[in-house]
This record gives sequence, structure tokens and C-alpha cells, in this order.
Amino acid sequence: MGLLILMFKKKSIKKSSNYNKRILIKLKKFLLNYKFPLSIIFALAVLTMIFHKVNWKIFFEALRNANITILILGFSLTLLYPVFCTLRWLWVIKALNQQVPIYKVLKSVMMAFSANILLPGKAGDLLKAYPLRKNMPISHAISGVIAERVGDVLSLMILGLVGAFCLQKWHYLLIVTIILMSGLTAIFIVAQYDNKIKSLNIFAKSLSIIIKSAYIWKASPSRMLFSLFWSMMCWITACIQVWIFFQALHVSIPLITIVTLFPLIIFISLLPITFGGLGVREMAFAYFFCQYTFFSINIEVGLLYFISNYILLALLGLLFFNHHTLSVINRER
Repeated sequence: MGLLILMFKKKSIKKSSNYNKRILIKLKKFLLNYKFPLSIIFALAVLTMIFHKVNWKIFFEALRNANITILILGFSLTLLYPVFCTLRWLWVIKALNQQVPIYKVLKSVMMAFSANILLPGKAGDLLKAYPLRKNMPISHAISGVIAERVGDVLSLMILGLVGAFCLQKWHYLLIVTIILMSGLTAIFIVAQYDNKIKSLNIFAKSLSIIIKSAYIWKASPSRMLFSLFWSMMCWITACIQVWIFFQALHVSIPLITIVTLFPLIIFISLLPITFGGLGVREMAFAYFFCQYTFFSINIEVGLLYFISNYILLALLGLLFFNHHTLSVINRER
């Protein structure tokens, strides 16, 4: 948490506009006080419940007998996420009609990876706005983050639809279709009638950012579709990674089944309950894949996913935190 505090030192934002300063202060308070102590308590409670139910003999035996080569292959896919996520964020920035150096885009993505392990509901993604504060207004960047999240949700729903269609799970297909169409309709209404919605003057500042995020999709649909494509690549990679982890533990689950069920696991893990979704995601793994293998092995796969997609990426992100912190200190001398 000390690294997050260093990022928002007052001296580093003296040259920003007053509006940007107000947004940065609010962003700082949100990130540093976003139920962090409470999320730790919930995470410990959920993990205690999980570990109480885990059969440790099955857990460690599966790990001992795991195919190390396949396991390493699964972990190696983690290296693709910074590439895909940077390209996804880059196209959102292009949709905002902004020009930002690719390294700065990568830095903002990697810093968000580190923040996400500390905060529930992937709230750390809002940190992407901070490194770009000199390239665009903070509110614009935050709107871009929200627009990117919308694309993430859409891509997960599309994957779920494809999987449900292939497995002929018609009830699931109907539910996801209704949710997807409702979401698209909401985006269209917000973007089409933004002036009328603004005139309501309800939660004006927050509403303004949400309207901007919807307008990004309306104003630059082609660029946002490229962002959606890279979001899809991220989640397809995640599905393959989960499938590989199951294979490494000698559990055979069709890839299309994982493509169908994995979006549900992600949606559940995004609930702002525990930091990094720890515990909640693992319980979702255990529930949705219970008919394929033991509870303990499902928990093990969930933890492998957490290690590869949160811990490893967070450690890589710390390198960019350190670089950013040092550059701020050098400018202040």
C-alpha cells in the first residue's frame, strides 16, 4: 500500500489543473480506502472455510503427481496478458482521440495489475488513469477505463453464448442473451440521450464519467471493436490456461465446457468482497466444476489461476511502480 501512497504525493500533481487535482484526490481516497481492511477480513473468512473443507491428502497428491511440463506451459501463458491488455487499452486511448507512447500505455496497465491484487472488484484498473494524467484529463481516462470494462463484460458474455450454443444449454443461452441485449440497450440509451440524462443532475460528476464511457462506444465503434477483440483474446487465453491447469492435474474437461462456465466464475469473482477476488473465485471453481473432479482439485486450479494471473502479474507490475516512483522523486529534486 505504501507504493500507492507514494504515487499520489502532492508534489507530483502541482502542475495539474485544479480539476485534475480534485479527480486525483478522489481517486486516491477511493483506491486507498476502498473497503481494504474489510476485504482482508472477508478473504480470511472465506479461505478459512475453504481450507477447512479441503482434503489436503488429495490436494498435495494431485500437486505431486502433476505434469510439470504442462504446468509450466500454463504459467507461461501469463506473459501474453501484458501484451493483450496493453493493446486493448491502447485502442481505448485511440478511441479517446489521444496519442500516448506505447511504453506509457504498458506502464499504466502493469501498475493496474499490481493494484488489482490489493483491491476488490478489479478497482485497481482505475489506476490506469494516473500515468496518463499529462496526456489527457483524468476524467477522460477514467471514462476510458469504464468503457474498457464494458468491453470486457461483452467479451465474456460472447464467450458464454458461444459455449452455451455449442453445448446446447438453451436456458443459459437465453439468460446471457437477455443480459447482453439489456447491456447494449443501456449503452445505446445513455449515449443517445446523454444531454437529457445530464439535465437530471443526479450524481452529476459520476454520471458525467459514465456518459462519457458510453459515448466512447458511440463515437468510435471501430476502435472499440479492436479493443473488444483484444479483450476476447485475454479471456480465451484465460480459458485455455484453466484447461491446461486441469490437464496438468490429470483432469479431463472439454475446453468448450470451460469456455461456457469460466465467464460465470469471473463475474462472481468481480463482486467487491475480497481483495483480488481471493476465495470467492476458488469457491466458484469448486461449484461449477464439481461434477468433473474433487473439491480439493478445483480449489487447487483456482489457486493456480490466482497465482498466475494475480501474483505473478502483480510482481511484474511492481517493477513499473518502482520506475514510476523513482522518476517522480527525480523530478522533485
